[in-house]
Amino acid sequence: MTNSLRERRIAEGYKSASIFCKQNNIPISTYISHENGTRSINLKHATQYAEIFNCSVNEILDISELKQKQEKILAAYMLGKISTENKIELSEKDIKTITQSACEIYQQLDKIQSNDFFLKMEHCVSLALSNELEYAKDKQ
Repeated sequence: MTNSLRERRIAEGYKSASIFCKQNNIPISTYISHENGTRSINLKHATQYAEIFNCSVNEILDISELKQKQEKILAAYMLGKISTENKIELSEKDIKTITQSACEIYQQLDKIQSNDFFLKMEHCVSLALSNELEYAKDKQ
């Protein structure tokens, strides 16, 4: 069994999200947001996807929520590791901001060739941290 909307879509023979959406009468922006994990899947859409992919609603909802939780946990872990190694002190607010930013960057870079989830997230956390440090530097 595949474990993401994109994998399920491709397994069903839809080469592009656009074709999938047209044939299933789903707004493309909604589906892309769900597929990329940038928007939570509501019950209406989860039911629709479950019917299309011949699986349970729980399987569809678990994919989205689990992926987002994994990204946040890994981003927070990586941030802790990087900030400790570089002796950077961060407030709780900084940690939340950088972790969120790293997850957003990760979702944008989800198309990176590497399948190494850990390596991609490390890159995203480093980028988010450096962005935040540059912003703090500019404010001074």
